[in-house]
Amino acid sequence: LGRNKKKSFSSRRVSALRWGILGPGRIAHDFTSTLLVSGCTVTAVAASHDNEITSAHSRAKMFAERFSIPNYYGKYEELASDPNVDIVYVATTNQNHMGPTLMMLRAGKNVLVEKPTTVTYEETKIMYDEAKKRGLFLMTNHWTRFFPLITYLRRTFLASAGKHVLDESEEQIFESTTYTSN
Repeated sequence: LGRNKKKSFSSRRVSALRWGILGPGRIAHDFTSTLLVSGCTVTAVAASHDNEITSAHSRAKMFAERFSIPNYYGKYEELASDPNVDIVYVATTNQNHMGPTLMMLRAGKNVLVEKPTTVTYEETKIMYDEAKKRGLFLMTNHWTRFFPLITYLRRTFLASAGKHVLDESEEQIFESTTYTSN
């Protein structure tokens, strides 16, 4: 009891995560493009805070249409309650990361938050404590690590150095277990 048994790559099952995008701006555009190129599923997008040009709902709809995302919302609460979202990418402005992240965690969603995580240590600690309390994944996004080009370069470098290169299924498992919220 109390001991973790390591499982081999071949005995683990990987299921596709269903992504939600919170804050459909330029960074979210780049990240969503990378998700889709990588074969990930994006099921919803939410915008909030109407601006002078368009409503939040309209911005979410335009983003959804651009990426063929089936669900779009004009309120973050709607994304939080969407049962078809497993993990949310928070791409709001830096000073606005904490509120939406806590909302998603409290709704039972795993979260990937754009860097910097927050603007203060105290806010970051609150977010990670909430994730830990709920047993959820929370990570700061260093998204260039997951670019297809970076994956290619990493594999090429490892192969040229005579290192074992994981096949695609092993690499997916490795990437999904590399980081934890602890």
